Amino acid sequence: MEIQEIKGLPFDLAAGEDLIRSIKPEWRDYLSRSLLTSIILGVPLPILFISMYYPFLLPSQQPNLGLLMAALFLFLYIPVFLISIVIQYLLYDKYRMWITNQRVISSHGFLKFAIKASRIEDIVAVVITPTPVERVLGLSSLRVVPLGVKRTMVFAVYTYTPDKTEYILALKRDAAVKLQKDILDLCNAKKKKSDNPSNAQGPLGE
Repeated sequence: MEIQEIKGLPFDLAAGEDLIRSIKPEWRDYLSRSLLTSIILGVPLPILFISMYYPFLLPSQQPNLGLLMAALFLFLYIPVFLISIVIQYLLYDKYRMWITNQRVISSHGFLKFAIKASRIEDIVAVVITPTPVERVLGLSSLRVVPLGVKRTMVFAVYTYTPDKTEYILALKRDAAVKLQKDILDLCNAKKKKSDNPSNAQGPLGE
């Protein structure tokens, strides 16, 4: 892995720390994942609400369904869709992951800019966790799990506490696998340099 030239990093590097990789998903992939997820979760709700209450209205009170659906798309779905694109762009602008020879660092935020980091020696797992939407789009998420983070089972899927892990969404599957390998290689190299025998075994990718 080659050391990259440092230009305008939003954090300070420690003594002896070198930047190895900077990772950011493609805008098209990030937007597709976010919008498709929003559509799946959001579009059925108003329709379900209307279908529940419509039969209980008197015939004289029942609006024309065609006009109602047209109004729904014009005054609800289209504005929400456009606002979502703007919000996702603002999120994407601050969305990045960096790998150094000492840490894995990620940045996220909407109005505020938050940076989190995990030391290489503290990482216990690097997990590829595609969501159902990402599977459809051929994408994957990658999560870096440090010491002390517990995983829980939710609907037969393991999840981790988001604010205690470094993660990046909407990566191409091949890119996620390569990134996982790069981080694990760094972790295993760090473990081998340790004098503590209990740290001889490196973390496992799941």
